[in-house]
Amino acid sequence: LRSATEIDAEAVKRIVREEYQAAGMTPEMLRTGAVIITGETARKENANEVLEALSDLAGDFVVATAGPDLESVLSARGAGTDALSKEKRTAIANVDIGGGTTDIAVITLGSMACSTSLKLAGDALTAAVQRFVQEKYQIVVGENMAERIKIALGSVAPLPVPLSFEVSGKDLATASPRTIALSDTDTREAFQPITEKLVSAVMGILEVTPPELGADIMRQGMLLTGGGALLRGFADRITKATRIPVYVDSDPLTTVLRGAGITLDDPEKYRDLLIEC
Repeated sequence: LRSATEIDAEAVKRIVREEYQAAGMTPEMLRTGAVIITGETARKENANEVLEALSDLAGDFVVATAGPDLESVLSARGAGTDALSKEKRTAIANVDIGGGTTDIAVITLGSMACSTSLKLAGDALTAAVQRFVQEKYQIVVGENMAERIKIALGSVAPLPVPLSFEVSGKDLATASPRTIALSDTDTREAFQPITEKLVSAVMGILEVTPPELGADIMRQGMLLTGGGALLRGFADRITKATRIPVYVDSDPLTTVLRGAGITLDDPEKYRDLLIEC
């Protein structure tokens, strides 16, 4: 990163070149040649600069910014949601909770009927942990520690077996190292404002979904993807609010990546998503 809003395009290019070398390949060896830029990179101010820097390494075309439409489509393809909606001739809702954004879409017959996006997802949960620990326990923890806390204790409902996690940080009063034990109750308190906004967003997309598609979703259910799908009890929380069955993808951390791979396997078929470079 050059800053909070800019990517170092040349550094990204060096990383891609190193990956080619590690794989024993050259750009000329790729038949389809495309790059899909998703997540926070796609939302930086100079995303197009990254595209240009990578264009000679990628082949004929590059996927540019991945807003809610593209992120949702890639997630749906990776999870098989779009294929299932075609096969069953039905509508399915897909909720992708990534790092920077949560993208929610209704897929019908393999296409997107409606979608929405919130700049509220895994990174916001991590930041919420940092704020909570500092405000309640007067301890400053780094982003890496907050991420570990989120993974170890993250939940939105009481767990059958309570969890605890030892946390080390800097005491605000003394500036000395200090260690405390946090519980899953702490993370629920920290996450509550964010998870409620996410649930409200799901409710919002259902409100604008055409009635016939809404009936399909009631029958077929909703799919959670992305790292946020691993938040304990979140699927049940959405079900409680919507009365719709919610399922978690078998490997939610790689859903978008798998969808990108499917897209690149047949780039001509998905050329409407690709921006020529």
